[in-house]
Amino acid sequence: MKNIIIIEALDKYFAGQFVSELKQKYLQKYPEGLVINIDSSEKLLNTDLGQSLFENKKLLLIKLPISEWEKLLFQNKKLLENNCNDWVIIISEKLKKSSKLYKKAQKNPAIIIKTINEKIRLELEKHFLQKYNFTSLWHKKNSQKIINWFGADSYRIYLELEKLSLFSEKKEWQIEDHIALPESENIFQIIDMIVRGDKDCFEKIDQKIYNGLDPIYLMAMLANSFRQMLLLKKYYKNNLFDASKWSGVPYFIAKKYQKIIETVTFWELKKMYQKLSDYDFKLKTGKINARVALYLLLGKLSKVL
Repeated sequence: MKNIIIIEALDKYFAGQFVSELKQKYLQKYPEGLVINIDSSEKLLNTDLGQSLFENKKLLLIKLPISEWEKLLFQNKKLLENNCNDWVIIISEKLKKSSKLYKKAQKNPAIIIKTINEKIRLELEKHFLQKYNFTSLWHKKNSQKIINWFGADSYRIYLELEKLSLFSEKKEWQIEDHIALPESENIFQIIDMIVRGDKDCFEKIDQKIYNGLDPIYLMAMLANSFRQMLLLKKYYKNNLFDASKWSGVPYFIAKKYQKIIETVTFWELKKMYQKLSDYDFKLKTGKINARVALYLLLGKLSKVL
């Protein structure tokens, strides 16, 4: 029996990096070896797990959900034992102690569990800025935007920075035209429109809903955002870091609210939050239509502001 590594890929991007390194080391050690990607239980069961004297060595990269492993190990209790190859099992969650895969690992010293945890935001920022090392001011500015937008989602940051690296520097370009913003960023844009009293606010929000933004999600996120701003305003004394610390609102989110909390009073924010909570409740309980709720809400907020 060969080695089996179970990777708990809690961070998709860094787990992918780790697997790539394992694959590279394996092929350096066995230049004639085979790397087989397996993404279904049928493919695993149909793969020849044995190895003859003249056969190339195999590294199996197996990506299956926990539920599939539970079924496989129930059907074949010896599956992880009748193995003449090296296995890398990739799962996207933490193994529960009650799972068959975890119990097998505890009983067998040849099975290693490696957890790839999510990185904190500062670690992500440092990693990606070093990795891409953009030199132009335009690329630097937009890479920072992407890191701020996607927070702790390292895989999405990687995908969007790869896209950014292919763009040539053109001052007239808006990065927002080329990169799909996360839903949270849509919320920040909408909040900014509401607070600025944008005359086309309703039409712009209506268009976002038409393009697929869930109105119930939108209302809930707006209510939560105004709650966060209310907390920040309560603790804000010209020091955003302290306000973030005492309110429990992450600093990178607090920075997005800074202009608003500096220009809108505590009581104005409180009135807006109360109206949002009221319409959010009515929407969730089916007492009001989503578009009607938004129309009434924007009318109320414009009076508050």
